[in-house]
Amino acid sequence: MQFIFSAFRVPHRISSTLYRPFGRRKIVNTTQVYEGIINALKVASENISNEPEIVKTAIDEINKINLPGNIKRQTGFCHQKPYALFVDPKEINQYKRTELGDLMFVVKFINRGECIDYRTLFFQAKYDKDFKKFKIEKHQQRFYSEIEKIDFKFGNKVYSDGNIEPIIWKHLTSAENFGDYFLIGSGRALDVGLTCINSQYDPSGNQFSFDIRQHYHIAPRHFSFGWEFQRPLLSFLSPYGKGNKVEGLLKIFTELIYKKLGMIADPPEEHQGYWEEDPSGFGVVEFTFVEE
Repeated sequence: MQFIFSAFRVPHRISSTLYRPFGRRKIVNTTQVYEGIINALKVASENISNEPEIVKTAIDEINKINLPGNIKRQTGFCHQKPYALFVDPKEINQYKRTELGDLMFVVKFINRGECIDYRTLFFQAKYDKDFKKFKIEKHQQRFYSEIEKIDFKFGNKVYSDGNIEPIIWKHLTSAENFGDYFLIGSGRALDVGLTCINSQYDPSGNQFSFDIRQHYHIAPRHFSFGWEFQRPLLSFLSPYGKGNKVEGLLKIFTELIYKKLGMIADPPEEHQGYWEEDPSGFGVVEFTFVEE
């Protein structure tokens, strides 16, 4: 199976990836899916001034995206947050744990009944009404940035209850593929890569501010303008793009989250103590691209 990709220019430097298995006439524009998700976040933040309802409303809006028949969608949401409990190091910026994120995206590409590409990517949502400066929690940002070196526990209370040594997740994945950010304002939203967020890192304190205005490009001479960073979600939605390959330990890790949200059947006991009630909640969005 061969994939053919082409691109054309659209505003704000969003490249459009066209997905077409060799020999097929129908073309799936992954940019349309991407823009649908970003628009869902914008709609979710239009009439909501507090963060707690944005994720849930965004999930509802994502479920309204009009998709062609060969793109399948599955979503899940609960009013709880999944946490990683630090083992080594025991603390990061004086915190013993961090939330995994606000949203987890999953993408699958199916060719002739076989899954040829299966990836996942977490996103942490940050809100500033004026869409200017966003507070970044350093322990969470460092968890994303240093995950290759961090050992942690997650979703394994059932093992300790059974007098079995709990799972310690080690070297789960690479920093560049685990998590990125959604920056959201009133009726505005962008996906921003971790590398860009880290460019404004301040070593002092437990937070630092990310000023999105520092990454806006204006070149009147060439009549061009836009954001000076790549869009991680757009890359993720493309075949063989950004994100973690769901295999090995990461497959077990991902399935634990699916079980908790009831997206696959299994008793939830293994999650006790690692999820907490939280009004903002946590959501999973899965897109499956199927060859017709």
